[in-house]
Amino acid sequence: KRSRTVVPLPRRRARPPPTVSTTRRFTRFDFDMDTSSGGRAEERAPDYSYSISDGLLTFLSVMAPTLVLNLAFSVAGFGDVTYLFLEDLKYPWYAAADACLLLCLLLWMLDAHRWTKSYMVVVRRLCIALAVLLAAVACSLATRVYPFAPLQLGFYAIPASAFVVRRGLVTRPPAPAYMRGLSRSVAVAAALSLTYFALWVAVLPPPASRLRTGWDEEWLNLWGGPVKAYWEGRLGCEPFNATASYNDIDCYDAAFCWFFFPLLVGISLVVFAVVCRFLARVLASETNAEADAAAVKLFVGAISVAGLGMYVAASIAGAGMGLSHIVSVAMLNLVAAALLLVGGTLGWETFARAMAEAAWVQRGLRYIESGYEWCVALVICVGVLPLLAYALLLAGKQATRWLRGSSKASRGGIVTAETHERLTKLSVHWGSVCSKVALLCQGYLCMSVVVAKFVVVFLCWLSAVLAGLPLGLVVLLFLLQGIVLFLVPVIPGIPVYVCSGVLLTGAVMSEEELADPTPHAPPSYWLGVALAVSVACLLKFCAIVLQQQVIGRWMGSRIEIRAACQTNSSFIRAARFVLTQRGCTFGKTVVLCGGPDWPTS
Repeated sequence: KRSRTVVPLPRRRARPPPTVSTTRRFTRFDFDMDTSSGGRAEERAPDYSYSISDGLLTFLSVMAPTLVLNLAFSVAGFGDVTYLFLEDLKYPWYAAADACLLLCLLLWMLDAHRWTKSYMVVVRRLCIALAVLLAAVACSLATRVYPFAPLQLGFYAIPASAFVVRRGLVTRPPAPAYMRGLSRSVAVAAALSLTYFALWVAVLPPPASRLRTGWDEEWLNLWGGPVKAYWEGRLGCEPFNATASYNDIDCYDAAFCWFFFPLLVGISLVVFAVVCRFLARVLASETNAEADAAAVKLFVGAISVAGLGMYVAASIAGAGMGLSHIVSVAMLNLVAAALLLVGGTLGWETFARAMAEAAWVQRGLRYIESGYEWCVALVICVGVLPLLAYALLLAGKQATRWLRGSSKASRGGIVTAETHERLTKLSVHWGSVCSKVALLCQGYLCMSVVVAKFVVVFLCWLSAVLAGLPLGLVVLLFLLQGIVLFLVPVIPGIPVYVCSGVLLTGAVMSEEELADPTPHAPPSYWLGVALAVSVACLLKFCAIVLQQQVIGRWMGSRIEIRAACQTNSSFIRAARFVLTQRGCTFGKTVVLCGGPDWPTS
């Protein structure tokens, strides 16, 4: 047999599998702001950079609406003319608002976000533009009833202008570069708006038109006294009458908002610039997970600031509902803007997934699962009317799907298929839920009547009773009543402070000084203000000492008190760890000022 020699062939090296990197290479990728793609990096053929023309267009997209808003809706420009013109129109603002709402509901019921044909996309964009125009008209016509409406319009007009220019004129630069450029443009616009307001208040001479309408050349343009009365008169407000049963509070709030409009716009732009700078750093991060977590932190921070603002609005409601409404609407707009900005940047699906993966959200979901029926009862109490309206809208949307012959109509019943699937997963004991709904409604009724109304009425009655007594007795009785009110955790301190200013200032002044109709305050008035501030501070510190010594030291060893304060919970144990640190740290100060009264004591 012939032997065969097998010569081994050289082995070819196997190519390594392609690695998928999570690093964002924005030098080769572009940023799509469309919510369908979630604003993520997508590969595109051209490689654009952020040019000088792009920066100029971005700056104009921010500065142009800022200039128009300051000129049209501020008394520093032609705000008084605009206000009187809109007031004379007498057109119902709610007609434009209802038309805008109906148009948005029609697009939602027809599943406009699923339209893919070119002519249908054009129709959708035209409808969105018409809805935005109707919203702007409604905000402009509602300035007489809601003086914060133009500020709300400006709050969304500037980002909308930047978005339109970004989509249509800028040459699609990388997202981090665009966000950095937008941040710089917004910061410059904010600095110009704030500088102009400062110059208008303190430096610029009054124009001839102002001198012809009763302005004194010796006045300094600071809000208060005759300057406040002048600008309220420029907007057609009736002079304030303390003895009248009705005063035009809406007009006074409008004068306040339109006087400080450049300042408010500047502050909003500063916040917008900080957010854009933060998003630029987020989008330039190494991995998607880090960026998503940072964006979620930004949204949570906006919610925290809004929650603090809502607490402030509730606290000052006893002093004035107009300012409370302005603060509430501003905080709601902050949450809406943060939601739109973060959701539009990351994409709604990515944002929802990042929120679900957050540790505090998972912890909150575990808490919700432990008190699931209480959460359902709370949702029913708060949103029973919106839930009923939403159910009717879902039925209408399902009917339109049946009429259009959509494939999704066959997978649902009266409501849509998605809602039907959610309802099938909801399993609760409705008898227990109804009993919890009754308890929550009783608690809300007690809190809204006792805290929001009874305290104010009681303090007004106390001011009337103590009006004719000697000053020392008034201070002593007010201290006793104030300490009792401060020891109740649910009662805020703002009504007590307001009562201190009204009661003690009037007690120091004589009857002739109180009856004097001139706007000039006598020296006894400032003495009364100083006494009211001192007594309010003394009252607060006395309440703190009583809470720490009586509740914390003497009653802290009782089992009932410890159980009511939940001393073994994670929050109280963390607060105890912070409070037992040496020195006056920042965390200890925050817990002592913002923590709940009884558990902290």
